[in-house]
Amino acid sequence: MIDPADAVFAFEEGDHLTRIHLKLALEDIGFIVLEEDETIHLLSTTPGTCLDDRDADDRDAR
Repeated sequence: MIDPADAVFAFEEGDHLTRIHLKLALEDIGFIVLEEDETIHLLSTTPGTCLDDRDADDRDAR
């Protein structure tokens, strides 16, 4: 479950392929996006959240 304090905006999209394309497009322009079932969450970049750990993992993989 997404912590509501971290979510800036969320919306539901029933079509799986549309969700994938929306998620990729939003990430391409700099949004942090999480997908939960049919809901797409746009998140803030709050320091100390698990998102910081994910960003560190991405840097390590490069």
